[in-house]
Order: sequence, then structure tokens, then C-alpha cells
Amino acid sequence: MREFKMKAWLKKEKKMVSIIGIDLNYQYIRYSDDGNLFKDDYKIAEFKDIELLQFTGAKDKAGQEVYEADVIKFNDGIDDIYGLISYDDEDAVYCVSYENVTEHLSNMAGDFEIVGNIFENPDLHEQLGY
Repeated sequence: MREFKMKAWLKKEKKMVSIIGIDLNYQYIRYSDDGNLFKDDYKIAEFKDIELLQFTGAKDKAGQEVYEADVIKFNDGIDDIYGLISYDDEDAVYCVSYENVTEHLSNMAGDFEIVGNIFENPDLHEQLGY
């Protein structure tokens, strides 16, 4: 069975948090500031104030979990290339986009490293060509 994990980027606070729970009816998440998922001291953020990021099921070569909006680096045999992880609704798969190319993340075979994400590392936009 596929592991289902999410984290959230708080837009106003500009910070990534671990999600304790999601309420789809009232459209909010419960989260912990310190990453402790097993405590009663949690905060709430509405969907409109966050970006939800889902675990792709993949890990990089160091064993780090890959989430949507992560930026990865890999080598094509000549150069280091940076790509952005996203979900393709049409094909229902996670993809990596780089240099006007989009391919399924599963084709990467874990031979890459996560160098950050587009929220916590805005400087990576330049590496991505944005």
C-alpha cells in the first residue's frame, strides 16, 4: 500500500510544517510548530492560507522523501540539471520538469538529490530557469 503523507507551506508565515490532521469538510489543517505529531498542542490553518504538498512515494539517493514542489538535481552525463517535482492531473503521475522537458518521476530511478523546494528556497527559481 502506498504511504500517504503531506506537509504544508504556511503562506503568511513562510514556513513549512508537519500536518497532524486534515479536515476536508471545514477545509483546514491541524499542524505542529515543532514537528511533534503526537501532542495536543497544535495550531490550525485554513486551506486558503497554505499550500498542501503530498509525498510522491519516491526517495532521493540519500533516502530523503520527495514531495511536490521539491527541486531535485541530477546529472545527464554532461551537466547538472535542476528539475521541479509536480503532479500531472492528466496522466495521474508525479513528474519532474526541467529545460522544457517533463517526464515521469518514476523514470528517474532515484538517481537524484533534493536540493530544496520552491517555497523555502526561492533562489532555486534561477536554477530552474524561472
